Amino acid sequence: METKRNQKYFAAKGINPVLIVGLVIALVGIVLLFGGNTRPIGIVIILVGVAVAVFGSGAKAGEYDIDNQIYGVTKEMPEQAMIKYEVYEKHFITIIKPVFLKGFDFSLEETPCKKGSDHIYRTNMFNAAQLYFTKTKIYVYGKHITLTDDSEEANYEFGGAFPYEDVKEAYIEEKKFNAAGKEISVYYFGLKLKNGEDAFKFTVEYGADVDKARDDINHVIEKMTEKAEERERIKASKRAALRAEAEKEAAKADSKKTAEKQEETAAPVNEKDAADTAPAEEASAGEEKTEE
Repeated sequence: METKRNQKYFAAKGINPVLIVGLVIALVGIVLLFGGNTRPIGIVIILVGVAVAVFGSGAKAGEYDIDNQIYGVTKEMPEQAMIKYEVYEKHFITIIKPVFLKGFDFSLEETPCKKGSDHIYRTNMFNAAQLYFTKTKIYVYGKHITLTDDSEEANYEFGGAFPYEDVKEAYIEEKKFNAAGKEISVYYFGLKLKNGEDAFKFTVEYGADVDKARDDINHVIEKMTEKAEERERIKASKRAALRAEAEKEAAKADSKKTAEKQEETAAPVNEKDAADTAPAEEASAGEEKTEE
């Protein structure tokens, strides 16, 4: 990141004075070029003027340089997201395509802001996020870029993996921003969780594709949440059936143990009764024999 040149870009206001001086010097050289004896001096002055103009125009970054630096940081994000979360195309659901969101950051009131020759307002901060969708989760891999500060605190990653049943909605929010004295509309794209927090939220380059991304994401959240809830109902039903079966088997086991215990308790009593009855039967038999 060319932070020093970027700082000059956002700090510069109006026409570049160094560039103007260079052009004036070159113009003087052109005049002297047609003066006969001053021709050699004119050539030298033209070269000096061109050098000054080139130095003046190259002292700060331009819109193309800013955009090119951002592209250099964000172009590998789709692949980086897959590697980070170990989620690849074979895991993606087909009812929605991966979503890539990006835009200059207008979240701070004092953010340096400049309108380019292409009529685009740029700040010194930029956000981008790659979103992937699987059967169970939304994966978010984001980067916050600061063009005028190359420290780790000013350039970081954000995001995470969010189960559909924890996500409430994707939304777009319009706010006003004071851009160099002019009030402009900026648009935030956010992913709201059911606990009230945002999985992420940042200003994006707004257009019809952003509206479509919001609608598609909300459709997926609704459908996949229903499927997740159905899976939970099926799991709960299976757990209840297994629990009932286990309780039934436990009851059978308890009943069997009770029966066995009752049999063990009754056995000695029966043996004693048999022993007491035997002498009486023998005596009775003896009496009968004597009478005969």
